[in-house]
Amino acid sequence: MSKAYLLEVKNLKKYFGGVKAVDDISFKVSRGEKIGIAGPNGAGKTTLINLISGYLLPTDGKIVYENKNIVNIPLIERVSMGIVRSWQLPQLFESFTVEEAIITSILVRKGKLYNIWKNVEALSDIIQEAIELSSLFSLGETKLVKELSEGERKLLDVALSFALQPKVLLLDEPTSGVSSEEKFDIMDNVLRIVSEKNITTLVIEHDLQILQKYFPRLMFMSEGKIIADGPAETVFKDERVREMLEG
Repeated sequence: MSKAYLLEVKNLKKYFGGVKAVDDISFKVSRGEKIGIAGPNGAGKTTLINLISGYLLPTDGKIVYENKNIVNIPLIERVSMGIVRSWQLPQLFESFTVEEAIITSILVRKGKLYNIWKNVEALSDIIQEAIELSSLFSLGETKLVKELSEGERKLLDVALSFALQPKVLLLDEPTSGVSSEEKFDIMDNVLRIVSEKNITTLVIEHDLQILQKYFPRLMFMSEGKIIADGPAETVFKDERVREMLEG
């Protein structure tokens, strides 16, 4: 019997005029895998994540999730199916507390956003979940978003994605713009949580230390293609990858 994969990308293409941002990519992802996606700027990493999440529609190819081709399913429905992404530059409500921001995400998941702040005090289960998620990500629930450090903002962005109860979590450079000390704290927290919950996670990351430390599998992209895919130590020994990294 063939192995059942949670996610399969088959001959996926995304062309913008003459630019082949994603050029005939295929790969399979098992449930619970943690995969780092690396490559130079313009390699197609974010476009790939945008295609899987539904933010973009492909030029051609298939995205099979839980044995169903989802290329024509809109983003909001993919979220409800468990495919959730974060953003490289989080757009957060500056005047909210951490708890209020997480409550908003939970209300979106439950389809109750129209009720926001109307009878929210009566929604004790949602408030309790928000407090628990704040604690899980080591964030003070009463702290204002505008008072968070860059690293804490990144963690909050992941927490907001996590509140949507993902089966597949797509992260776009969760350590960019943060200090060396914070980046390992971020990844320690995120990888601990997704491992405990067995959430399949694909992470775009430039930092080689992060890639080597946290991801058993690495996909290296260049010019819209995956040129190496496998254990990080094997990928980094690939001649084409070494040429790019060594400049």
